[in-house]
Amino acid sequence: MPSDTVLLIAFDGSDTSRHALERAAALFPGAKAVIATVWEPTPVLSAPGALGTIDPLDIESQERVDKAVSTTAQRVVDEGVEAANAAGLVAEGRVTEDAPTWHGIVSLGDEVNADVVVVGSRGHGGLRSALLGSVSQGVVHHAHRPVLVIRDEEHKPPKK
Repeated sequence: MPSDTVLLIAFDGSDTSRHALERAAALFPGAKAVIATVWEPTPVLSAPGALGTIDPLDIESQERVDKAVSTTAQRVVDEGVEAANAAGLVAEGRVTEDAPTWHGIVSLGDEVNADVVVVGSRGHGGLRSALLGSVSQGVVHHAHRPVLVIRDEEHKPPKK
C-alpha cells in the first residue's frame, strides 16, 4: 500500500547503505523514496615544492575523471532504486555533485521536502571520525528535518 511519507535515502552502494535502505523499507513500507547518490568533484591538485610548483591536473584529465565518477554514481543510484523498489518502496533516483557529501544530502532532502532523511553509519568513532569526518554526523548536524541514522550491522554492540 503506497504511503504519503517521502524518504530521502543516501545510497553509495556500500553494504552499510544497503542495510540502511532495507531497514528504512521495513520501517516505512510503501513510502515514496528518493535514492540519492552524491559525488564530490575532483580537486585540482597543485603543490609548491623544492622543485617549483607541481602542475595541476590538466582540465581534460580532470573532466575525464569527473565523467567517470559521474557515470559510476549513476550506476550506483540505479542499483539503489532497484533495491528500494524490490524492498517495497516506490523509488526514484537522484545523482548530484556537491562537496562535502553531507551538504548534497541535506540539500536534496530540502529540495524533495523529505519527511525523513535516511543515512547509514559505519560506526567510525573517535580519531578516525575526527580526521575523516562523517557524512552521517554532517547530515544530523545540518539538516532541518528528521534524520534516521541506521548503524551498520557489523558495528552493533553485542546483545547482553
